[in-house]
Amino acid sequence: GIGGELDDVLRVVAEDAEIALEGAVGPSDGAMAILGTGTAYMARKAGKSRAIGGWGFQVGDQGSGARIGRDLLEQSLLAYDGIRPASPLTEAMLAVFRNNPEDVVEFTTNAKPGDFGGFAPKVFDHAAKGDLVANWILDKAVADVEASLGALDLADDTPLCLLGGLAPLYAPRLSARYQTLLKPALDDALGGAVQMAVRIFASGSGAAR
Repeated sequence: GIGGELDDVLRVVAEDAEIALEGAVGPSDGAMAILGTGTAYMARKAGKSRAIGGWGFQVGDQGSGARIGRDLLEQSLLAYDGIRPASPLTEAMLAVFRNNPEDVVEFTTNAKPGDFGGFAPKVFDHAAKGDLVANWILDKAVADVEASLGALDLADDTPLCLLGGLAPLYAPRLSARYQTLLKPALDDALGGAVQMAVRIFASGSGAAR
């Protein structure tokens, strides 16, 4: 699921984003966006790397599954109170909680980012059916993702890899500017670690001779 897989990747990124980037784009310039329970970004330009985001659910991770799920619960309660229009999505979401807003609140008191993120695929599903609330949430999420990509200042020929459980759901929603940069990842983080080790070992042993 998007929780476990992405949390594993994010742990690797927290330890060494270079390794995940190396796996995704190889040793040359490129960029990656990790889009799952959390979000994080990295780009390498002229050999220099820069990482942004990955600050966690409370103060960051905009566009993440966790934030999308949280936004869905918020919009569902606003719809329940008649503050925002209801939609098939908000009604389906409230039904999960027996149409009892207190159950929603109780869920949130102990919910972890992955628990919120579990609702994110439901938002993408309803958005594809034209649900107004779902599309409002995702328009905001896509804008957040693109703002982060914008901060990386990618050249027009930079290969961009989307990683994480939400990557295939985000890909078709990105603007043309980023669609044209998208490339499949060459390898995963483990492959990146192997490539990097081989390169460092090769340069080191070469110098020794």
